[in-house]
Amino acid sequence: MAENKERIACIKPDCKGDLNPLFEKHLKGYCMPCFDAIEKAARDLYIKNNIKDLNPFQNISDKVEILLTVFNYQQFYDPLINLIEYPKSKFELVAEMTEHELRKLSQKVSVQLKSPNQKERLHAVEIANLMAGLTNFDLDQLLLELLDVPESGNAIFRRSGSMVIEELLLRLQEGNTEALLHLAFVDNESVTEKLISLLDNEESKIDNYHEALKHAALNAGWEITPTRQKRHLYYHQSQILDLMEPPSTAHTRLDLYTDAHLACPLCKGPLLLLANLAPQIVEKLLGSEIAPVRIPFYYCNQCSLISEEIFCEFEKADRASWHACNNIKYPPLLEPASLHFEDLPYKNLSFEVGATPQDPFLFYEFWLDNLRPHKSKFGGAPDWLQNCDYPTCPACQRLMKFILQIDAAGLGIFELDSHYAFFCDICRSISATVRQCT
Repeated sequence: MAENKERIACIKPDCKGDLNPLFEKHLKGYCMPCFDAIEKAARDLYIKNNIKDLNPFQNISDKVEILLTVFNYQQFYDPLINLIEYPKSKFELVAEMTEHELRKLSQKVSVQLKSPNQKERLHAVEIANLMAGLTNFDLDQLLLELLDVPESGNAIFRRSGSMVIEELLLRLQEGNTEALLHLAFVDNESVTEKLISLLDNEESKIDNYHEALKHAALNAGWEITPTRQKRHLYYHQSQILDLMEPPSTAHTRLDLYTDAHLACPLCKGPLLLLANLAPQIVEKLLGSEIAPVRIPFYYCNQCSLISEEIFCEFEKADRASWHACNNIKYPPLLEPASLHFEDLPYKNLSFEVGATPQDPFLFYEFWLDNLRPHKSKFGGAPDWLQNCDYPTCPACQRLMKFILQIDAAGLGIFELDSHYAFFCDICRSISATVRQCT
């Protein structure tokens, strides 16, 4: 039978491959790798000779229409079309809009929010989030409409005015947990007092209101203190971090993932300083929110895979040590590998600190990731990949404050994880790094 025939040699000179004689006619005498290479070369040549430019912005001058066109084409792909990108980003377009343009954009968003097409609704929510984070435009009317849009998220309601707050409080009285999640983001003293006062209300229609409020508060970056006060777990001043290639001395820069010249006490691999923030950098970037102090953050590439939290203890004399609570136990079948600093996927990286302060919750919702290439930032609220996970200080048992976040995907590394750095502003001698993966 044909199945028993011996394999035949590929007809390409110098190729040592072979093929099944059953497929000789289809593969034209070539082995599969050679056939695929020839097909690919022919396909690439066809694309090169036939590709056409498409500029969807050619006859558009209105900024609102340009922005909507950018969103409509953001996932467009056709190998025979070279899509000409608009020279300005979505952020720049929204930030530069006048009051009149923002009003027009708001009307367009309002229409899209009612669309039966989920993709159009998501575009509308994304644009509304850009308006919330980049402008001072009154969003109350849009926020009222977003209350009934499943894709709206929670962080955008930080921009709630009196009309939206009143509606949310009414829904809260009716036992609406979504209203509680929205209200937690409203940084308004009277709203916070109202939410905390309900802890004593035994008639709350929300089951286990104490735990529900605790969860909502953490999601919004704050906690309730033992004296029932609001304590923020992030610094309001926020800047984007961009990888510098090659490193430059002309900008405010942070040198991250440097060699600590120490071995990890647990796995014996190289210990990194995810960051070693000098007092002047802390003061410059966080201003009056924190007294200047050098803050080192230890990071172990291997141990962070086993334990999400790694703590560092430091003294005023700039001496840092591995905290005793880092008692990470490796599973029996997962012994740590013997690594050197040169083997690590990321090391000796420099980041430029953005010159313009950003809204601390810009891009907070995880599903808005397609609005920007990466999520590295200094200050502001952490953009969690998973559930919020503020580490607890091993010394004072209070939650620690977020300082910076590095997105591994933004480093040119095919990893879907982020590294977070925290500082205990109560003890002022404990730092922590947290790793989250998707």
